[in-house]
Amino acid sequence: MSRYGGLIIAAGNSNRMGSPKAALCYPDGTPFIVKMVEMLIQVKCGPVILCLPDNANKPAFKRLLYPYPVQICFNDKPEYQQIGSILSGLKQCSTNLPGLLVWPIDAPFASPTLLELLLKSGAQNSQIGFFAPHYEGRAGHPFLLNRSFLHHLSNAGAEGGLQKLKKKYPKHIRHLDYNEPRVLCNLNSPEDYLAAFNQAPIFLPLSPYFVS
Repeated sequence: MSRYGGLIIAAGNSNRMGSPKAALCYPDGTPFIVKMVEMLIQVKCGPVILCLPDNANKPAFKRLLYPYPVQICFNDKPEYQQIGSILSGLKQCSTNLPGLLVWPIDAPFASPTLLELLLKSGAQNSQIGFFAPHYEGRAGHPFLLNRSFLHHLSNAGAEGGLQKLKKKYPKHIRHLDYNEPRVLCNLNSPEDYLAAFNQAPIFLPLSPYFVS
């Protein structure tokens, strides 16, 4: 059986954060992307793909992630934002991919247990297109897209993105109750990082990882 792909989305412009989110680190200095890659490999996702902003230095990130089998891409359609990153990531995958586990860089709190829940739910319900954790009535991250839903993405970027797509196809959406409030956390600003970790954000150095 083919494995689900794992896509880390880190291609946003990061205006509110002030530095590229792709460079964010945990308080112990571990880059978000390294820990996320490790967990995707642990739950047997493959391929594992990292979508970076255009100013990222691909060879530097390759060295950072060595020896993990990670494919790196850029968002071909930045005007489509998240959808553009997903479409770019799918180009790195085979056509028989059962689906894609999508993990935004600014939502780094998922556990292997949650990733496995999403993968198991998707594999057991292939007719359902979208799965996400739910906490107190709100959907969180990461989320899983089944193969049955992927063909809807090609026009979604120009038609309001993933949220509008979910409203258009409610029968294809499944929210999984998950008792962990941090699935709702999005680290969009230094203040968000401070609230989550009780300290100012830590980043990889802009050089050599990004070019001006």
